[in-house]
Amino acid sequence: MITETREIEVLIKELSKKTGRSFSVSSRELWEYLHAESYEDDLFTLNDVLSSDYLLLHELVEIECLKEKGLEITSRVTVENPEVVYRCHLDALRAELLMALQENDTEWVWKRLRDAESYLEDKNLPSELREEVVEILVKFGREVDDH
Repeated sequence: MITETREIEVLIKELSKKTGRSFSVSSRELWEYLHAESYEDDLFTLNDVLSSDYLLLHELVEIECLKEKGLEITSRVTVENPEVVYRCHLDALRAELLMALQENDTEWVWKRLRDAESYLEDKNLPSELREEVVEILVKFGREVDDH
């Protein structure tokens, strides 16, 4: 299991090289966010996130989005800002799905679209984001079919 700050920094740098994108997330912020209190059960463990480029990208994009909205990454950021977190989560999901499509990993895209379908049943999904979830499902479902 990857737990050392230095190892996390290496993973972030490797993903940055791979994607050509620099991330403004420290290893401490990533660690804090992955251990933050949550209002729902997480699908993925810390080790899952740190061993998957798709999931790591997702978390980094989500954290950057939260920071851009002026939030500090603390152990309570999720439970204190559920609507903002959900919005950032959808932005991160788009980035993750785009990366998987670029790598022709349609199996991953379908898996994550099935996960996203469950968001429509989530009582914590802000009503104004419901349409956005549907748009993601339709858009990426079509893109996978076109591959």
